[in-house]
Amino acid sequence: MAVLGIDCWNGNSAQVQSFKAGTNPSLEYPLLLNGSGVQSNYGISHDHSMVIDKDGIIQYSSSGVNINAIQNTIDGLITTAIDDPAGTVFDFRLNDNYPNPFNPRTAISFSVDKQQSVSLKIYNIQGKLIHTLVDANLAPGSYSVQWNGTTAGGATVAAGTYFYRFEGTERSVVKKMLFTK
Repeated sequence: MAVLGIDCWNGNSAQVQSFKAGTNPSLEYPLLLNGSGVQSNYGISHDHSMVIDKDGIIQYSSSGVNINAIQNTIDGLITTAIDDPAGTVFDFRLNDNYPNPFNPRTAISFSVDKQQSVSLKIYNIQGKLIHTLVDANLAPGSYSVQWNGTTAGGATVAAGTYFYRFEGTERSVVKKMLFTK
């Protein structure tokens, strides 16, 4: 596991190091200066925290720094790695999101039975695509992503019912969830 700070301000090195020193002095991590390219690739703004797993999948994403939520996500990734020995047989499955109803975020977990292209998309009640959480070629295994009730552009969605569709090369599954305010 690695922690990386990304300078999204493209400020000078002294200002960014000063900001870093003022956050959590016990947390040591490398700092990528002038990181606007990385910022735009992951769709983040300043004061935004993310946990990205070893496969590049976003497991946690939120404005601000919520150390407890970040630590819980990391602990879950470590537990999954320990409890999931090599050779486990997986099936193509979409689990219920948790919590449901939710606010401000929910976890959606799924498993893939064989190497394939998969997508996990969020739709509103009218069937309009709101956000694509996963669009990748994944190896067999179990995965989990977080949705924080925002559109692909970062706007918070209205309270209501949303559908999440998990699609692979040969099948798809749809489930519903409730976002509350």
